[in-house]
Amino acid sequence: MTHLAASFSWIVILVSAVFVLGLTQNLQAQDYPSPGSSEAVEDSLVLNQYIQEALTNNPRIEGLFQQYYARLEQVPQVGALPDPEIMLQYHINPMKYSNPLTQTTVSAKQMFPWFGTLGKREEQIEKVAKVEWTAFEEARNEVVQNVKERWYRMHELHHHLMIFDRNMDLLGQLERQVQRRYESGDVSQVDLLRIQIKQDDLETRIANIEEKLEAMKVQFNSLLNRPSEAEVEIPNVMYNPKLTRDKEWLRQEVLKRNPELRGRELQEEAAFVAEEQARLEARPSFGLGLMVMNRNYMYMPLMAGDRAALTGSLTIRVPLWRSKYRAQRKEARIEARIAREEQQDVTNRLTAETESLLQQYHDAERRIALHEERLIPKTRQALRIALSEYAGGRGDFEQIIQLQQQLLEYEMMLNTAYVKQNIAKAELEALTGEYNVTPEEIESE
Repeated sequence: MTHLAASFSWIVILVSAVFVLGLTQNLQAQDYPSPGSSEAVEDSLVLNQYIQEALTNNPRIEGLFQQYYARLEQVPQVGALPDPEIMLQYHINPMKYSNPLTQTTVSAKQMFPWFGTLGKREEQIEKVAKVEWTAFEEARNEVVQNVKERWYRMHELHHHLMIFDRNMDLLGQLERQVQRRYESGDVSQVDLLRIQIKQDDLETRIANIEEKLEAMKVQFNSLLNRPSEAEVEIPNVMYNPKLTRDKEWLRQEVLKRNPELRGRELQEEAAFVAEEQARLEARPSFGLGLMVMNRNYMYMPLMAGDRAALTGSLTIRVPLWRSKYRAQRKEARIEARIAREEQQDVTNRLTAETESLLQQYHDAERRIALHEERLIPKTRQALRIALSEYAGGRGDFEQIIQLQQQLLEYEMMLNTAYVKQNIAKAELEALTGEYNVTPEEIESE
């Protein structure tokens, strides 16, 4: 009997060791790869493909792009001279009848605005077109930022499911160990029921997240303007690039490259050009004309000969009612002031947003370091010890449940911190005009 008891004890120890080893393997940390690793490169490539697809298919971006080129088509229209006027006159009752062709007069006249007026008209339209181009750039940056944010949110849910799956495996192994000890009378049925309660709770959370992830995929597909049921590929690891610029550089870049702020600056410039254009429109314009009068158009005995008469003319259009032009100039000055005030408002808002996003980024960075370097390793170590003691008949099952739940929450917090860091970086990129382009770059694609 002594030998049998000793053999049974060794079997229990061996089974417990295998159990602890299996649980230890399930407690390995989820590693987030460096930007240069193959997993990170795969994730980055997939995301870039989706971004390009969204930029290509987005109807709003296409509409703003076409609006810019439609505006450019107005430049040659406003820069052209007025159409010349041609007039044909026929003298019905001349004093001396002859060939009907000799009773006609043909005249032509061309009007010319004041010097520089046409150039200002073109410049004003070009400024307006540039404002519309900044709206196009702003929309591009917004689309990219939305795609990235939705992508990282899907990653968050996908990684939560991976964490839950690992915890389900851990609970399954723990349940089998508790079941054996319960059958041998070493533990209460309460321990087994608590494991099953945790499993039921995890199954419900998994079902909820799977449903939420499917809904998020539909939203993601709508950003790409493709069928809602289209497959969305989510790699198991998430690309996690770091900010490579300091705070001051980011602030300056936002003020220099942000499309919304640049659009307000161009609106002010366009208003100044409009004011100068109104000033030139108030100047006189000139018309040059030529009249060819045939000999029998009007009978003049004092004019001998059969030659047709040529008459040149100069017309001056005098803008006598000047209230119209004064109102145009005043309107342009008001619009310039509005644009200037909006610049200040946008500058203040962008500065505040930049500071907030930097704070969010660094807060997430600190949380990542806290969870990766201290909380998760220590909790994982404590859980291993508790499992080992429990397998040896000395541990507290309540402590195991608490540590397992705490590890689950910490791993989810770490995953969420990575997501928040990436989203903050994506929003900073949108503010700094990361995806700004020129018309030449678009045409070369």
